[in-house]
Amino acid sequence: MSLFASWLTSPVPDAAIEIAPQRVAVATLAGRGGTFTVQRRAVEALPPGVVRPSLTSQNIPDSSK
Repeated sequence: MSLFASWLTSPVPDAAIEIAPQRVAVATLAGRGGTFTVQRRAVEALPPGVVRPSLTSQNIPDSSK
């Protein structure tokens, strides 16, 4: 089996997390046999400047906020 094929057959994660400059979002999944539903979800707004998207500098410039 190729690396790509094994990647496609890997198990579905139990949770997903998105960290964006404006918010943090979380969702948990439940299901079997290829049918999954969102079991829980939450979204929390972030103050401006708390998270910065960057590949070359800190993403959380001031951790005391």
